[in-house]
Amino acid sequence: MINSNILNRVKQAMQGTSKVRPAWQRAGGRCKPASRRPESPPKLAPETAMRPIKENGRFRYKPVKRMSVALRPASKMGGNAGTTSRPRLWREDFLYAEEDEHMEEKQYLMLPGPTPVPPRLLRAMAKPMINHRGPEFKALHEEVIEGLKEIFRTKNDVFIYTAAGTGAMEAAVANFVSPGDKVLVVSIGVFGNRFASIAERFGAQVEKLDFTWGTAADPEALAERIKADEKKEIKAVFVTHNETSTGVTNDLKALRAALGDHPALFIVDSVSGLGAMELETDLWNLDVVVAGSQKSFMIPPGLSFIAVGPRAWEARAKCRNACFYWDIEAARKSAEKGQTPFTPAIPQIMALAEALEMIRAEGLDNIFARHRRLREMTRRGIKAMGLKPLAADEVASAAVTAVLAPDGIEANAIRKVLLKEFNVVVAGGQQSLDNKIFRIGHLGYVGDLEIIAVLAALEMVLNRCGFKVELGKGVKAAQEVSLAALSGEGRA
Repeated sequence: MINSNILNRVKQAMQGTSKVRPAWQRAGGRCKPASRRPESPPKLAPETAMRPIKENGRFRYKPVKRMSVALRPASKMGGNAGTTSRPRLWREDFLYAEEDEHMEEKQYLMLPGPTPVPPRLLRAMAKPMINHRGPEFKALHEEVIEGLKEIFRTKNDVFIYTAAGTGAMEAAVANFVSPGDKVLVVSIGVFGNRFASIAERFGAQVEKLDFTWGTAADPEALAERIKADEKKEIKAVFVTHNETSTGVTNDLKALRAALGDHPALFIVDSVSGLGAMELETDLWNLDVVVAGSQKSFMIPPGLSFIAVGPRAWEARAKCRNACFYWDIEAARKSAEKGQTPFTPAIPQIMALAEALEMIRAEGLDNIFARHRRLREMTRRGIKAMGLKPLAADEVASAAVTAVLAPDGIEANAIRKVLLKEFNVVVAGGQQSLDNKIFRIGHLGYVGDLEIIAVLAALEMVLNRCGFKVELGKGVKAAQEVSLAALSGEGRA
């Protein structure tokens, strides 16, 4: 028997009174007959653009308001910035690489951290979970601690915190500095200042020895200040090994020598330096050194490391500061059992074991040489384009290069176009350097071809933004450095 509702619908259709929309209308216009399509797309206002929008697994185009890329007034441009008449760049004119479902795995992550993670390490993180109080973890923990000692170049105690690098920095203050202690912080940028802020929070009397951002600390200036401390009131000196905010590396060996026989602890932040450039904990008499997982170790964020020498343990016995999570005594007691005081980030520690194997296979000396080569490729490339690095060659970081934006173009505009057009991620300036510099990371799981590709993208972006660059000039300069290293004709 035929349903009466169906009969009524058929009757309405025959009489032309049906309320059911045609199929092409129900499909949102995608199946609309060709004869009903407009012969040409509608004209759009200059401030409007068609943007691809993904809905229900399909792309369709929708009119959206354009957003202008921030550029300084043309009248303020100088150098190669071009004439005052120039096309206006709109954000909506750029390719939407991030909307392509395949592009997210092709991103060039050129940061000083987090750094790209090798597939081998990602697979290690996907291993089944284990008991952090069981024999499997004990064996894993002992393995990675021995591996870390090789990187730190130390026979001292090394501990792992489940924390960002700043967590280990805080542990380096909380465990060895008492309220009221006088400490000296040698600062050349953001992270030197961070050490000072942490020490102030824990009640220390903080004195800063500041140096101009973009320059390295002067060992002679430190030696003069230490010499003036005749009563030996300074209990600790805090130093940044590699200042990622400016792309500058301090000479740790010379700075430690500047203390002479002064009893102050020498405490080092090497979060972005350890594993990418030379550091000798025992040979240089460094009392405390901290590092992090998301830099040269190529692991996702979540682990920080701290090496503690004998003089630091003596200071710990006298320390009056209270701490719980950061308590280094608790870490030492747990380490005796092959454990950590609190639940560790087991996947990251599994990745750490693989990372240490990769580091051993390449060899630390080869890793240091690779980072120096990448630094040289980057710096020669940007100089060939007519850009200027913030740091001088003799103090330049092997982990990151800070680049001054050309006159008339904002650094953040360059970063935005790099991301939108080419899926290249570079870091911006921090605090007083915001929008004045951009920073290209060449740290960890990075090779020559990544640098060449990023420099090629940067050349095109600079031209898009009005700074005329001869295409291939920067790329060629970088290639020459790489080729010389391959042929053994030079050392980067």
